Amino acid sequence: MQRFSGSVDRETAADFAAALDRVARDRVHGVVLDLSAVNFFGTVGLVLLQTFVDEASTRSIPVVLVGERTVSRPLELSGMADHVRLFENVDDAGRVLTEGEIGPSTTEFAVSE
Repeated sequence: MQRFSGSVDRETAADFAAALDRVARDRVHGVVLDLSAVNFFGTVGLVLLQTFVDEASTRSIPVVLVGERTVSRPLELSGMADHVRLFENVDDAGRVLTEGEIGPSTTEFAVSE
């Protein structure tokens, strides 16, 4: 699991990308990205998240998110909410992964800046 807080925008994009890259290098069977403490999730965050989910999908690694309206609304507007599961808490997200209820995330959307 990887936790994030604060804003995900142009100023913090490099840090967000680096953290996602660290997660991507680990040998895992599933990923929970905890975005519940994120207070702004901009377009650059969507683009980086899309890339991360696409790469995880090619490795058959399911990705689930934890977040509130700050994250769910941009996901809905971009169409990404149809392809990545979002949960209200870490326990529910983790349970879905460990019980094998979710396969690799699939993304078929484009986010333009």
